[in-house]
This record gives sequence, C-alpha cells and structure tokens, in this order.
Amino acid sequence: MKKKSELIEDFCEMGDRVALYLLDGTYYEGYILDIEEDYFSFGLGGPMAPDEPIQIKYDDLDFGKTGIFDPDA
Repeated sequence: MKKKSELIEDFCEMGDRVALYLLDGTYYEGYILDIEEDYFSFGLGGPMAPDEPIQIKYDDLDFGKTGIFDPDA
C-alpha cells in the first residue's frame, strides 16, 4: 500500500493546478509545492492569497474530493 505522500506525488504528475477539499469542508485551489512525509506545502494564487504557502496535513485532506484543472477542457 502506498504512503499518502506517494499518492500526492502521483496526483501531482497528472497536472499542475489542483483543487481540493479538507475534511472540514475548506476548499482550496492552487499548486502543490513541496511534499513531505506528513504534509505538503500548498501555494494559493490571486490577490487575496497569503504570501507564504500553507501546509496541509494528509490526515486533513479529503482524498475523495481532489481534482486537476485541465487547460484543454
């Protein structure tokens, strides 16, 4: 069975810009920047985005509600 960090690495290979939900219902769009053992750094875009990436723990991520933005769609 793959580690959660390995699942995120596989997910990143599908595309750059992603959409995801946390288990508490929080929705994010942006970019996975760094993948660590227990969390990943996530960069948000736009004028209201924080300057620094946020860290999302794998245990907080709703793996069933993730998506890749397809520029050709």
